[in-house]
This record gives sequence, structure tokens and C-alpha cells, in this order.
Amino acid sequence: MRTEVEFRYEAVKKVSSALKHSLHICVALALIALIFEFLAFRILVSLRDHSFADATAIVAEAAASDHNQNIITALQIVVSIASFVLLLLWVFKSNKLARALGATNMRYSPGWSVGWFFVPIMNLVRPYFAVKEIYLATLSLHGFNSSKEADQQPETLNFVILWWVLWIADIFVSKAAFRYAATSEVIDDLVFSSKFTMVAEGLGIASLFATLAMVKHVWSTQQDAFGLRDRPKLEHYAAT
Repeated sequence: MRTEVEFRYEAVKKVSSALKHSLHICVALALIALIFEFLAFRILVSLRDHSFADATAIVAEAAASDHNQNIITALQIVVSIASFVLLLLWVFKSNKLARALGATNMRYSPGWSVGWFFVPIMNLVRPYFAVKEIYLATLSLHGFNSSKEADQQPETLNFVILWWVLWIADIFVSKAAFRYAATSEVIDDLVFSSKFTMVAEGLGIASLFATLAMVKHVWSTQQDAFGLRDRPKLEHYAAT
């Protein structure tokens, strides 16, 4: 019969795997979207500069471009929602695993580690601290006396900080690009909007890679902590 620690560990293992696969799909879709946006940008430039040879052909090309972008955007929305749900599930289960492994004095409960993502204003900072606590609490099980001591190790939190900075930047830049595109009507605005969208897509890809790196790093720490959980017992038996 599995212990609670083994049950929590297996749960996080499954969610981590699903989340990483989902994020890889997001990256692939974002790269395709970036390519489609670049092609749309070239069409807009041709229209602005009147450098096309056949008006009928350029209109057909523009229509096809819009169709392709609509399809890829729909796919991105579906997979992004699935990835976000998996990320929340991963945070929730990772918090429970840290506690099951023996982490103490954790400030954020499993529920609030997820709940802070939905609280306006506070969701700009609290989720970062919740994930940071999960990581440091797990890291403290590697031989550090406390999560505070783990926090003092060089470069300990760089990947978590990078993930959160890019996460927030991606949200704001993507919203700004969407709003600008929605209000663009003249050709010059449409050209600039396309450039802005490509910047947003590039930032989104960077954010996805940072999220992948964060999940992989924390999962590696969880694996190590899980493997070390019986070391005190083994050392005791060896001494006797």
C-alpha cells in the first residue's frame, strides 16, 4: 500500500509530465503563429507600398492569411487554457507534496497557492511567492536547516524570478497588442500592429520556455527530496 508521500509524489509526477507536454504544444503553436504573423506583415507592407503585381491575388492571399491566423489563434486559446489549468493543478499538488515530504512553517496553503492567481492586484505578486515557497520548502529538505538558508544559496531563485517577470510582461504586452490591433483601421496602424503582435508572440515564447524551465527545475528538486526522504533512517541503521 502506498504511503501519503508516495501518493503525492506520483500525483505531481503525472501533472508535471502533462504540463510539460502541454507547454511544448504551446511553444509549437506560438512559433507557427509568429510565422503566420510575419507573412501577414509582408502582405500589409505590400498593400501599404502598393508593391503587389496583382490586386486579385493579394486580396486572396490576405483572406487566406486571416483564415490561417484565426485557426491558429483558436488552437492557442484552447491549449493555453489547458496549460493554465494544469499549471494551477501542479502548484496545488506541489504544495501538498512539500508538506507530505516534511516541509514545515509554510505560509501558503495548497488552496491559496492557487487562489492568489485570481485575486486582482495581488495576483501580480502572490503567485510568485507561493511558487517560491514551494521550491524553497522542498529545497530545505535537501540538507539545509530551513527554507531561509536555502534562499541564501547563490542563484537559487533566478529561474523562478525569470519565470514570473516574463509571465507578467507577457500578460501586459499581449493585452496591449490585442487592444491596439482591435482599434487599428488605417494601413499604417495595421502595419505597426503586426509588428507589435510579433513582439508579443516572441515574448510569449520566451515566457513559455521560462515556465518549462521552472517546472523542470522544481520537479528535479522534488525528485531529489523524494529520494532523500529515507536517508535519516538508513544512516541510523548503518550506524547501529
